Amino acid sequence: WESKPDYQGTASIGEISTLRLENVSYGYTPEQLLLREVNLEFEKGHIYLIQGHNGSGKTTLFHILTGYYMPLQGAAFASEQAYKGLSISSLRQRLGILPQEPQILPMSIWDNITMERDFPEAKIREAARLAGVEDFVHNLKEGYDTLAGDSGVFLSGGQRQKIALARTILKEP
Repeated sequence: WESKPDYQGTASIGEISTLRLENVSYGYTPEQLLLREVNLEFEKGHIYLIQGHNGSGKTTLFHILTGYYMPLQGAAFASEQAYKGLSISSLRQRLGILPQEPQILPMSIWDNITMERDFPEAKIREAARLAGVEDFVHNLKEGYDTLAGDSGVFLSGGQRQKIALARTILKEP
């Protein structure tokens, strides 16, 4: 069993209108494929739900779409450009990914939204409003300065997800 190398492309990608998998198969061994000849297309501006039993390949599909895994067969495309020719870091910068369990750091809600990067305050507040952060942050004594705690322990699961959504909106993928 020989694993395929990581993507080596160097081309940058601009705005992504679609992500497409064409006849993609993947497994940790050729005898135990998790995905077989998968054909999917995801269009910008739509929300998709991937559901299935434990071990059915949902996380593997995510890793292929984000360029962490290469298919054993078939190919992945972003706006008709094959991943093989792309700089995968360029691809990942253009994707807005909201995990089920978002990463929240032990710093303020404001800093968790911005990840300590500089953005205009109006832009940050708009992202927070769109994500629903403003719905709860005004009820907190310290407002946006409220510390989230390790892994967001001082926040509910829904509040952590709203902060992560605001972070994704702010990124403008």
